[in-house]
Amino acid sequence: MTEEGTTRSQNRSFDATPCLPFDGAKDAERLRTALQGMRPDEEIFIEILCKRTPIQRQEIRRMYEQEYRRDLVSDARHKLHGKFGDVVVSLLTPLPKYLAQELHRAIRTSGKDSRVFFEVFCNCDNVTIRTIKQAYYKCYAITLECAVKSQCGQLGDDFQTLLEKLVSNERDEDDVAMLELPMRIAKQLYQAVEGAGGSEPDKDELRRIFTTYSYETLREVFKLYCEVSGKKLEEVLRGRAVSDEFYTGIFTAYYSIRNPATFFAWEFRSSVEGPGTRDRLLIRLIVTRNQVDMGAIKAEYKRMFNRSLKKDIKGDTYGSYRRILLGLVDS
Repeated sequence: MTEEGTTRSQNRSFDATPCLPFDGAKDAERLRTALQGMRPDEEIFIEILCKRTPIQRQEIRRMYEQEYRRDLVSDARHKLHGKFGDVVVSLLTPLPKYLAQELHRAIRTSGKDSRVFFEVFCNCDNVTIRTIKQAYYKCYAITLECAVKSQCGQLGDDFQTLLEKLVSNERDEDDVAMLELPMRIAKQLYQAVEGAGGSEPDKDELRRIFTTYSYETLREVFKLYCEVSGKKLEEVLRGRAVSDEFYTGIFTAYYSIRNPATFFAWEFRSSVEGPGTRDRLLIRLIVTRNQVDMGAIKAEYKRMFNRSLKKDIKGDTYGSYRRILLGLVDS
C-alpha cells in the first residue's frame, strides 16, 4: 500500500488512467540523475511527473527510496527551488496528505483560505474524505474536526459551525434511489431560506441540507427550487452572501456542488486575474484536478471567459514553473 492509503481500492477520487508502459524504477533512476550536480535538470521532472498518475508518482517515490535509501520529496525540496520546487513537492506528496496540509494551513490562518474546505468537502466522496482526515490526524495528532472547532472561531459561530458540519458529516450516497426525495428537500430548503411566517432563515436547516445529501440529489434539488419558490436559488443566495459570511459559505457550497467544472473554472480565474498570481491556489487547483476533470474545466473556462486557461496561465507564470503547470494542464 502506498503512503496515506492512496490505493485504487481506497481512494477512487484520486485515481486516474495509468500511463503505460510504466517503469517506476527507471523513472526513479532518471529523477536521481536529474538531481545530481550543481544545477538540477528540471526538464526531466517536467517530462516524467506530467505524464504519471498520482498512484504512479507514489510508486516512483517508493522505488527511489528503495534504491537510494533517500526520500525523493526531501531531495527535491533541497535541490529544486521557487514555485517550480513547490509544484514538484506537491505532486510527489500523496494527495490525501497534500490536501490535509492545505486544510491545516487554512485552519492556522483562522480559516481565511476557507475555500479549500469547499474544494474538498463539496467534491470528494466519503471514502476519499475519510482518507484525507486520516492523513490529517497522522500529520498533526489532532482530528480535523477538533482543529476546526478550536481554531476557526474568528470566522463567526454560524460559519464555523458550517465548516464543522462539512468536516464531520458523511453524505448519504445511497439517497439517489429515493425518487421523491429531491422535491421534499427542495420544499425544506425553501422554508429554510425564506423563513416560515416571516421568521428568520433557518441556518441549522441550511447546514443540514447542504452537508447531508448526495451531490446528485442536491443538484436535482437546486433545479427544483425555482419550481417550488418561483425564484432562482443562485440569486437568493448571492444576495444574502453580500453581507453575511455564513451565506458566503453556503453560496460557495452551492456553486461547488451544482457544477464542479464551473466552480473550478472560477477558482482558476481567481488565481490569475488581476495584478500578481495567487500561486498557492493555482498550484493546488492544478495538482488536485490534474487527470480528474481538467478537460471539463478547460472547456468551461473557455465558455465562461472566452479565453484559454492555458493562455492565462502562460501569461501569469514563467520558466520551468510555467512549463510544468502547462504540462499538467495538458496531461
